[in-house]
Amino acid sequence: MTGRQWEKSLVARAGSVGLLCGWLALSVFANGCATAGASGAGSTSVKASAPAVIAAAPPAELLQKKTVVSRMELIGEENSVRVRFGGDGAVDYSLSRTGSPDEIVLDLKGARFEGLSGVNEIDDGVIRSVTFGEEGKVSVKLAAASDYSVQKTENGVDLVIVPRGEKATEKPLAKAPAVEGKDKPVLEISTNSFVCNLGSDARGISSFLLSDGMRLVIDLEGVALGGGEVVREYEEGPIARVVMRSGESGVRAVVEARSRIVFSDYKISQVPCGFAIKLDHSEETASISVAAAQVSETPASAAPAKTPAAPAAKPAENMSGLAEVVDFGFHQDAQRSYVDLSTSKPVAHEVREATGTRVVMDLLRTSLTSKFQRALDTSAFNGPVKIIAAYQRGADTRVIVDLKNAAPFNVEKKDSALSIAFEGGSSQPEAVAETPGTERIILERNGETAVPADMAAPTQSGTVMVDPKGPVVRPVSGPVGPNGQKKGYTGSRISMDFVDADIRNVLRLIGEVAGINMVTGSEVSGSITIRLIDVPWDQALDVILKAKNLDKDLDGNIMRIVSAEKIANERNQQILAIEAAKKLEKSSTPLASEIFPVNYALAKEVLDKLKTVLSDRGSAVVDERTNTILVRDLPENIEIARELVARLDTPTPQVLIEARIVEVESNYSEDLGIQWGGEYKADAAHGNSTGFGFPNSIGVKGATGAENFIVNLPVGVGTAGSAGGAFALSMGHINDVLSLDLRIAALETSGKGRIVSSPRVTTLDNKVAEISQGLSIPFNVVSGEETSIKTMDYLLLLKVTPHVTSDASIMLKMEIKKDDVSSITASDGTPGKQTRTANTEVLVKDGETAVIGGIITDSTRETVSGIPWFQKIPFVGWLFKSKQNKTSKTELIIFITPKIVQMEQAASL
Repeated sequence: MTGRQWEKSLVARAGSVGLLCGWLALSVFANGCATAGASGAGSTSVKASAPAVIAAAPPAELLQKKTVVSRMELIGEENSVRVRFGGDGAVDYSLSRTGSPDEIVLDLKGARFEGLSGVNEIDDGVIRSVTFGEEGKVSVKLAAASDYSVQKTENGVDLVIVPRGEKATEKPLAKAPAVEGKDKPVLEISTNSFVCNLGSDARGISSFLLSDGMRLVIDLEGVALGGGEVVREYEEGPIARVVMRSGESGVRAVVEARSRIVFSDYKISQVPCGFAIKLDHSEETASISVAAAQVSETPASAAPAKTPAAPAAKPAENMSGLAEVVDFGFHQDAQRSYVDLSTSKPVAHEVREATGTRVVMDLLRTSLTSKFQRALDTSAFNGPVKIIAAYQRGADTRVIVDLKNAAPFNVEKKDSALSIAFEGGSSQPEAVAETPGTERIILERNGETAVPADMAAPTQSGTVMVDPKGPVVRPVSGPVGPNGQKKGYTGSRISMDFVDADIRNVLRLIGEVAGINMVTGSEVSGSITIRLIDVPWDQALDVILKAKNLDKDLDGNIMRIVSAEKIANERNQQILAIEAAKKLEKSSTPLASEIFPVNYALAKEVLDKLKTVLSDRGSAVVDERTNTILVRDLPENIEIARELVARLDTPTPQVLIEARIVEVESNYSEDLGIQWGGEYKADAAHGNSTGFGFPNSIGVKGATGAENFIVNLPVGVGTAGSAGGAFALSMGHINDVLSLDLRIAALETSGKGRIVSSPRVTTLDNKVAEISQGLSIPFNVVSGEETSIKTMDYLLLLKVTPHVTSDASIMLKMEIKKDDVSSITASDGTPGKQTRTANTEVLVKDGETAVIGGIITDSTRETVSGIPWFQKIPFVGWLFKSKQNKTSKTELIIFITPKIVQMEQAASL
């Protein structure tokens, strides 16, 4: 139950004077009963005020002296829950229990309730509800078996409920350790108070709240701190940090709250030996601010704001069967700002509060994981939304939205997604009111504005006016250079606007912000006019120093500022002194000698690199016979030389290259030919002579000889020893006077072939490996009267240069050349050569295969032979021509597989 803080209901109460005036007015103007307003003079200011409706009563009852109980607070302690009933005076009480073991009845005797009535559901795992009855009766119903006690306070009573098995712990939450000695402050902090004991009384006290709403400045006159500055930081509670410093007239204390809500309602008073602060902020609001204090106020963009979740107490109630909140964020468009929630299934919702600058909504029957129990600070965005918070409240999820100003909204719901849409989006300008003034300084720490009042610096025109209500400059994500690169400035942000200000006072201001001691030299003088808005203090300091030709030297927590020339001279002198000391030390150190054997490289190649690490007194020589290097130098340089030789003298990697060369060949040819002819005879032997003396006989045929073809376009088929098919037809007269011969032949051939070779070769890293195969063709060369025989090589050549990289990959630089016989021959008989080459570089892993293809030869030939004119006659043209088609294709594919050879593998190759 650590950290649970609620305030179920805080209702403004009306004073008795207001009630009396209301009764008198009703008596004059009306008969019967009427309602009176809830405001009256002298009423106590509390949070979440709402008008109370009170019936008119007789004057005797109004004037009856009763303690007014107007506030109930639920305070979560480590192992208990404290229910505080607060009023305007002491309250007597009696405690009883009903027949039910889970109900406590508290009778506040002589008290009456204002703004508290009816049943108030709590459901925090310990208390189910609190019911206010008549005559000061309060019924508290418990969620689990618990022990309880009542403690009387100055202005009410506390009901402390402790679940069985746990023991209540007492406040305060945090206490700073006491400091021994006179004028050492003792600080005590609880959930609603802060007390400082300085050991002596102050003559006077004054205070003011800074414009950020999170820092309260208290000045105490006539006291001093022993030992200088006091800084205390607290991990829990409403106060995060306290800084106290002694000044000329007294002590200044800056109390930094964990959120703006803490100082939204406070009272400060002087007590013996110090001062006290009473906090009266809303507990429900404080739960938001504690989460918000852990959220960066810098938006990355107008995208949905996502921030790390602040851990929250897990409720004791059984959450099984509840819908789960699966997303919680914020986004904007140009016109509206959206609070987005998504649940695992559709759920009901209720808007509990929508007044002024706050909207409170409950998602009923939902569970909220710790991931989304957080606050989103959206105050840096344009639009009305300032802070969004979500936390588990019993069996519901409560969402609280604090606004910069009142804005209309509506709830948009679709399936299991729900958005609260507020009027005013990213296009709405940011309204920043600036108080008129001449010169001011606005100091920021951790993205919040702070204006120390004692830091005013004198100028030519008088005193710099510190504007405690100046604009809050929104922080950005970090210092960014002109090109968008990150700078090395990390100081708190500062805004300064000075005209002719004394530079020493400006530097003093920056030293105060940085929390460092500052010493300025005599050359630091003059005035400066600056206007710096929202920059880190260290960047502002650098800019000011450069403008005045100054520089700084930081020694611990003391910064010395003098001229830049003086700092540069000092640094040069320091460098020279260090170098002189090193030289003196080296000159007095005796030299050492060592011999370094070189195993895998040439010693003379290593020598040049080794000399670069030797000192002026060192030397190195090479013995080529033993391949060693003799080094003589300082002992530390000997160690450097040893490491360098060890790094350079490493075995050169070897690479085994396996090549698989595949040559695929396919060819196809188709031939179609025709032969035909005839013979006619007219002579006496055949009985059909011409009857003339001349010519007595006539013979007509295609050609003389055995075959008298008129058309003779054959292919190599149809004869003995030839392949293919043929068709022959012969027709003749019975007397052999007329004959006709016809022969048709056709041939179709196809073939496929594959030649595979698998050479292997091992080579060193960065050395060329060459693989070749082919044939040599002899030919005659005639020169004068002599004839000689020469050969021409036709090769398939593969050159590979491997390089082993540091990640065991292999880079291959390859050159491929393929020679073929050409049909072109030189005049001296030298045959021609067709050459194809390819050069490439590939990167493969050890043992992987690289494929090289695309060396393809593809030829197609079509030949038609025929008798002119006749071959072009449609249809019968085939009787006068022959046709030949030839197609051939050759493809060369090379597979390269490199492997890094280890030393033990190389011995077996």
